[in-house]
Amino acid sequence: MNREDKITLLIKEKYKSVREFSNVSGIPNSTIVSMLKKGLGGTSVDTVLLVCKFLNVSIEEINNTKRQEVSMTADVKELIECYQVCDKDNKEELLMLARLKATKSTTAAGQSQIG
Repeated sequence: MNREDKITLLIKEKYKSVREFSNVSGIPNSTIVSMLKKGLGGTSVDTVLLVCKFLNVSIEEINNTKRQEVSMTADVKELIECYQVCDKDNKEELLMLARLKATKSTTAAGQSQIG
């Protein structure tokens, strides 16, 4: 479901029509209709924020950008601590090594599935 479909669904759940939503929010009906047909990309940030406010929803929920929690094992915490104390050159080297190892692990896992 795209962002415009989510907004349409929320409007239908909370209001009788787009026109009613327009009247309650103070956003011109033509603006809402245009936003829903042409997409949020061309809509002003202020208008999108106002729509979210009246629908009682965050921009993240509309945009599906909520981050999922990542569990931090002791190894991951140690790796982050080591990275934080490195100078710029060592940070770059550490990142290159991590990427190399990750690529090798991914490739090896793919090969074991094929074979």
